[in-house]
Amino acid sequence: MELRPFASLALAFIWLYHGIVPKLVAGAGEIDLASRMGVPASFAPAFVVVAAVFEIVLGVALLVVRDARPLLVLSGALGIGLGLATSVRVPDLVVAPFQPITLGVAMAALAAIAVRAASEVPRAARCLRQPPAK
Repeated sequence: MELRPFASLALAFIWLYHGIVPKLVAGAGEIDLASRMGVPASFAPAFVVVAAVFEIVLGVALLVVRDARPLLVLSGALGIGLGLATSVRVPDLVVAPFQPITLGVAMAALAAIAVRAASEVPRAARCLRQPPAK
């Protein structure tokens, strides 16, 4: 059984969910978080919408791009980076339920699993068959 589709699907779901639900459906909490992260209050609503669009595009891209390995690496790096940045800038979130560090580590692990599994999928570019004898 190939693990790559499951890991990629899980990452896509995370990006889509976090782009749609907290940012577009219940945006007030994300706007407050953006302000606490250092985004000027007047720019925070627009920042949250831009972040939502980025997360939605990344989630969709993980579902439709044929070779999503660069996107998987980006997802893992963003998961860790955003988790660390949020934890440093808003330390009270570290002890909250579903806090950013464990989410970031889980996203990075899913990305690593998907990248590793993708490297084992047969590709025409690295075919080991010998050309037919003439």
